[in-house]
Amino acid sequence: MLTIAGLTVRFSGHNGGLLALDDIALHVREGEFVCLVGPSGCGKTTLLNVVAGLERPSAGAVTLDGRPVVAPSPDRVVVFQEYALYPWLTVVQNIAFGLSSQPLTRRERRERVDYYLHLVHLQGFAAAYPHQLSGGMQQRVALARALVMRPRVLLMDEPFAALDAQTRNLMQQELERLWLAEGNTVLFVTHSVDEAMYLADRVVVLSARPGRILADVTVPLARPRRRTSSEVNAVRERILEVLAPQVATDLA
Repeated sequence: MLTIAGLTVRFSGHNGGLLALDDIALHVREGEFVCLVGPSGCGKTTLLNVVAGLERPSAGAVTLDGRPVVAPSPDRVVVFQEYALYPWLTVVQNIAFGLSSQPLTRRERRERVDYYLHLVHLQGFAAAYPHQLSGGMQQRVALARALVMRPRVLLMDEPFAALDAQTRNLMQQELERLWLAEGNTVLFVTHSVDEAMYLADRVVVLSARPGRILADVTVPLARPRRRTSSEVNAVRERILEVLAPQVATDLA
């Protein structure tokens, strides 16, 4: 469904520029949840931006259902680490913002927004403004704003990194619930192997810069997962064995 073939990204600059990604090849199936992990600066966000159509590759290509990705599109929506909500708009207005570009009647727009408002359990805060919400609630608004577009692919760039540990765990549970309900294909960037183990069908490990795929690990575990189960720990250890030398290289 989503194919990344021979993807290379080089940023121009002094001394020949910076090679960020080198020959990335990845296939993501319909409805699959794939997490990207790797050391800081390995190109995870750059890869996400290319899939979103926000960056152009130096070589290679991204295709969705066989069609080249060359620009942003409503079928690929990004959820950023920063909530990026409009502070002058209410929760409902923030969720509805992107729908203005779609051919919907006023009633259809209202019904869709109401559906996702309830799906993220914020129906009691429809008229609230972002500054009146907790961090977790603001990120749920950002999720609803993405889901209301009904994208084929949901691209998530460390969306829970700024949250405290307890809220982060709760948001991971919420995201899993929403993903199971909606069936979106998800490409999720994280620094946390624990987060990837809880959420992913597959974990793709990138090397230190330039980013190359070192491992593509299937997580064949039933949901919901117990974070401390022996099965989860076994897969976690496999990923950490691949990742640890890359983090050491990044710190050197």
